Amino acid sequence: MTGEASIQQEQQQAHETLVFKGRILPELPAEYIEKSLENPLIVPYGAVPANLYRDEETKLQQAMINESFRVLYETPPSEMPSEFVDHVVMNDYVINENRRMIENYDVYTQFMASGTDIDPALYPEIDRFESGHATIDEIARIASRSKIPSVEFGKVTHPYGYRMQYIDEFRADMSEAIEAQGGVVYPDIAPYRSIKILPRVLRADDGTEFGRQRIIGFIVKYKRDYGHIPVAGSKDEVVRVVERQIAAYRVDEASGFDQSVLDAMHALREQYPKRIHWDAPIPDEGKNKQVFLDRLEKTGCLSFIENAVQHESLEDFVVPISTTIYGHREKLPEKKKLDSVARTAIERALNEGLSRLQPSVSDAHHFDY
Repeated sequence: MTGEASIQQEQQQAHETLVFKGRILPELPAEYIEKSLENPLIVPYGAVPANLYRDEETKLQQAMINESFRVLYETPPSEMPSEFVDHVVMNDYVINENRRMIENYDVYTQFMASGTDIDPALYPEIDRFESGHATIDEIARIASRSKIPSVEFGKVTHPYGYRMQYIDEFRADMSEAIEAQGGVVYPDIAPYRSIKILPRVLRADDGTEFGRQRIIGFIVKYKRDYGHIPVAGSKDEVVRVVERQIAAYRVDEASGFDQSVLDAMHALREQYPKRIHWDAPIPDEGKNKQVFLDRLEKTGCLSFIENAVQHESLEDFVVPISTTIYGHREKLPEKKKLDSVARTAIERALNEGLSRLQPSVSDAHHFDY
């Protein structure tokens, strides 16, 4: 089979009906072209180039990938409210892709400018890391053997469920890379440890002082610890590997979203129009974050969305967007040595407990006939 025929066959397979965790995946739009089938150096879940501006070839490559994904974002497979597609899904794509490229570029360039010694054996892998052609295994070695503070291992872009079939392959490669570096892959049965709920709002001037807010959807981000990789030459530091998923939540009645939650959020805002702005930036920590969470809990939104996330709901209101795996350096908790007084007290308590569990000699030989 010729190379061109092979690509055509793979393109045809990419458009076949697929299932991921019980979800029937939508057929890809006819105009979409999977860039990983055109370039053997690109994988369907490749990390963004660490140095996006290294040369024109790298910039053009990433621009073509982004443009192909834009086709998916702009083409929902079924009828959805246009305001949801335009102001929730598309806006999040533009904002997050720009942030993703800038953050990865900043981390990498600051690390390279720091003057940190790098093992020359890593130079070829770092060169591929710069251009977006490094494998997950190579990125894992860079994370373990250099002092770079954080890395992106890869990302599956899957708006509306398109391309979700690549997640299993992505995770398998990630697990193999962790174990190849002597790391540990955690069981995937643990609940998500971090769920971030971001309401998206359309504002309108209704003649009142603070105007009208209407919630048109949510962006929901949730994380789980995937595993860890030991840092070469360190006994108290690891690369913590984290998986982050993003989904957009519809709120129209046809999607199945609980309308009583939506009504409660709108009612609470009307009650306190000056104080409540559902789309206001929320800090990661502190009093303002807790106030926001309390409001979500009061309206039933917090429990409704957290329940959908933890049970991996397949309802129509859950619109999958992306799955990213990244790593960051982390100090292990310090092991404190017991002083002699504490050790003596613990040993005494253990001995007393054991003595209470042991029957006396007379009890041991006492029988009732």
